[in-house]
Amino acid sequence: MQGNVEEVLKTVANNRDKGRANHSAFLFGFGDGGGGPTQTMLDRLKRLSNTDGLPRVQLSSPRQLFSALESGSGQLCTWVGELFLELHNGTYTTHAQIKKGNRECEQILHDVELLSSLALARSAQFLYPAAQLQHLWSLSIPALGPCRLLLLNQFHDVVTGSCIQMVAEDAMRHYEASLSSDIRSHGNTLLSNAATALCAGEPDPEGLLIINTLPWKRTEVMALPKPGGAHSLALVTVPSMGYAPVPAPTLPQPLLPQQPVFTVQETDGSVTLDNGIIRVRLDPTGRLTSLVLVASGREAIAEGAVGNQFVLFDDVPLYWDAWDIMDYHLETRKPVLGQPGTLSVGTEGGLRGSARFLLQISPNSRLSQEVVLDVGCPYVRFHTEVHWHEAHKFLKVEFPARVRSSQATYEIQFGHLQRPTHYNTSWDWARFEVWAHRWMDLSEHGFGLALLNDCKYGASVRGSILSLSL
Repeated sequence: MQGNVEEVLKTVANNRDKGRANHSAFLFGFGDGGGGPTQTMLDRLKRLSNTDGLPRVQLSSPRQLFSALESGSGQLCTWVGELFLELHNGTYTTHAQIKKGNRECEQILHDVELLSSLALARSAQFLYPAAQLQHLWSLSIPALGPCRLLLLNQFHDVVTGSCIQMVAEDAMRHYEASLSSDIRSHGNTLLSNAATALCAGEPDPEGLLIINTLPWKRTEVMALPKPGGAHSLALVTVPSMGYAPVPAPTLPQPLLPQQPVFTVQETDGSVTLDNGIIRVRLDPTGRLTSLVLVASGREAIAEGAVGNQFVLFDDVPLYWDAWDIMDYHLETRKPVLGQPGTLSVGTEGGLRGSARFLLQISPNSRLSQEVVLDVGCPYVRFHTEVHWHEAHKFLKVEFPARVRSSQATYEIQFGHLQRPTHYNTSWDWARFEVWAHRWMDLSEHGFGLALLNDCKYGASVRGSILSLSL
């Protein structure tokens, strides 16, 4: 605000705590990026400090304001739960490349620091790479000097993708060229140094060591590099926050500790993937017609519906592109239908089974996807690559679940929270598009369906339909 009479009166009129508090904030100055006040604004506010017919205005500090509010806090209302901003839902998805670059760089820095700390705990001779890590965080920009660039690009208009084009281009250059190359090249060198010190010369003769940076034991199928750029699959078990040498060549299927993956393509072009834990059926266009938990025989996909259904919506906000999407976009839902016969078997089974297909979204846009199921794995993976050349369109993928629950669970920065799946009130309806950092879950009496992703994306659960914005 600029300190004029109209704004002061509007602030008083909009104060929802009249009768409970005698103080409120009047934030003035140019821009939310720290532009600050002008002399004209300060002169106006000085004149308003004690004027008949107007509220008393005084220049203050946040500490003084909150001290004044606390003095009468016994009458203030308490809000329990999420303070949801009913604006800017589009920023959960806009410029997904920026969000992905940010997540990958955070992950690399996390792994370097974790392995270096473990190596230091094992041997006091290991030199913790503090200076190198500082370099990975703090790179020099000619116009700014040394700065924490990764954190700079987490500014609220950058990581959200709501910045102007020039800023988005700069951020992508930092991730793709300067920042990412430094983190990925120097970071991998630091990882290798820490791993060598941590295992004290234990890697196998090929020099490969598999490290688990997560706090639980993992058994997974991995693609291990071979000479000439090829890869071989191996079933690997690695302890929590530990390491393991590369295992012996893959055991024959009858000796596998779990049932191998069976991949079957039917005469109608559909494909079934089954690893004894879950059984997945894809129709000839790649949509998920069945997802069964084998032990109980319970079906997770809603009756008469299909999962992995790509859907187009119109994206014409009332206010700002890249910031907002409006609830009326849900009325423009248009399923993208594939062509039968495009689904084919990728990996034929054993340690891994997969199927892949192509989907033409429009004359200009398309996507390719590989659906993967590994031995011993309780979930199915969808590797999707979208070539997007659309304007004012919104692409989502839907998974209707055979689950009835009034709440769905979403991951947030430091935990998770629950949001309603119904729209009883205007507050419920306002959350037609929300965020899920890496997962969201719809469960009922110990059974449910969860969607996991490796980035920050827009999401929603309407009724029993889990929807992820791409």
